[in-house]
Amino acid sequence: MTFDPPDLSIRSSNILRQAGIDTLEQLKALADSGRLWTIKGIGRKTEKELIEFLIDGGHCWSDATADVVRARSRVEAVERALKRARERYDVAVRRQVLAKRRALISQPR
Repeated sequence: MTFDPPDLSIRSSNILRQAGIDTLEQLKALADSGRLWTIKGIGRKTEKELIEFLIDGGHCWSDATADVVRARSRVEAVERALKRARERYDVAVRRQVLAKRRALISQPR
């Protein structure tokens, strides 16, 4: 069974076509194995769209795959928050180092 273009976004359709995934069975196999993210060019939103397409269309018999995607997106959100915190910390440390250097330079000898 091939995909119907109105069911998926153009980006999703193009990614699947370029990856050689032409049937629902091939897509289901990748989704059930949790390997949708291995498709070249697929991102978080496209992966979520494909999972929702499978679940909403009644093509998946469990929500386990959707749970994996949700968990992965939560992990990614935490990783982004940690990255922002590290960047803010690095900026604060740099400011402290520069302030100490300025203080040392401005001290009379």
